[in-house]
Formats: sequence, C-alpha cells, structure tokens
Amino acid sequence: MLGETQKQYPKLKHYSLPVIGGKDCDKVTKTPNHGETFSVGDKIKVKALHTPCHTQDSICYFFEDGNDRAVFTGDTLFIGGAADALRPM
Repeated sequence: MLGETQKQYPKLKHYSLPVIGGKDCDKVTKTPNHGETFSVGDKIKVKALHTPCHTQDSICYFFEDGNDRAVFTGDTLFIGGAADALRPM
C-alpha cells in the first residue's frame, strides 16, 4: 500500500517509523515489553503497560510530559462499572 501512495503522491515525504502496538495487531512492527519506555519527540516519555484483562493482547500507554500525565487505554472506562449493550437503560 505504501508503494501505491508514493506513486500517487511522489512529493510526499516518507518517514520510516515503527508501528507500536500489540503483537496480534495488523501492521504492527514493534510490540513493547511490559514496562518498556520510549519517547515521542524530545519531551514526551511513554511507558507500555501490558493489561491482558479485556483482551489478551491489550497494552495501555502511560504518557508523561513534564508534570502532565495521561493514560491511553484503548478502551472505554466507566465510573459506575462496565456497560452492557444488551441491557435496557
């Protein structure tokens, strides 16, 4: 697919970057180990946290940028517990 994109847009710059994610995801080129850290740019630090509960291959990412922190779970978190799509509201 990348080759087709380069043919359609020859002036488009191509960056060889890893696709980071779970080992069973399509197109992933790197699966980080639990606790492994990497950077996004010069300032943002990321720690991979394996969380094999919802799905076997689930990974959360803990981001730190100075004093700012965020966790990307790839899932929905509910304050009152898990939702059931088949249960009437």
